[in-house]
Amino acid sequence: ARKLMEERKVILEEGLKLPGNMKFVANSQKFVLGDDFFLALPAPSGKTEMLFFPGCGLSGYSPELVKRTWDWLNVNLPDCGLLLTCCGGPTYFSGDMKKAAEIREKITNTVHDMGAEKIVVVCPDCQEQFIESTDIPTVNIYEVLEPIWNENRNPAHKTWEIHDPCKSRPFPEMQTAVRSLAFKAGYDIVDPK
Repeated sequence: ARKLMEERKVILEEGLKLPGNMKFVANSQKFVLGDDFFLALPAPSGKTEMLFFPGCGLSGYSPELVKRTWDWLNVNLPDCGLLLTCCGGPTYFSGDMKKAAEIREKITNTVHDMGAEKIVVVCPDCQEQFIESTDIPTVNIYEVLEPIWNENRNPAHKTWEIHDPCKSRPFPEMQTAVRSLAFKAGYDIVDPK
């Protein structure tokens, strides 16, 4: 993996033609890092203590889910604002360290300018990126939802097998919160065999 990262850096530093996968990342990053995608909203309470950061993956996958989560947070955590952009992870993993640092600096400045004390992420890669390269305290949405989720659900008629993605493995609190939320929703949870 380290050798591949070095090769990506060389490709970018020498201005060589980008391979297909790097070209795809570069093109998608132009959009999710652009002004048309960037949005920073203060908390409904007027005091922004934290920012919900859905990231580019969830935002691209389901804008409706981002909106529904944001609406729920507005009611249950009125001191939570919204920051819509990309963490820069794809840029970092494509080898463009300079651009990745610029992305993180913009995010850090936005968080500090809004007076937020932490970011609430959805993506474990975003969580890892912020923890490793910023001074912003970061927590995942599952840990935020778990203690305050108390909506009654009818018991489900099936069992879920939960597989933790590789990027979530350093975050046992995330894994525990995901399982607890699924259980609260009425599902029996088992680990993969």
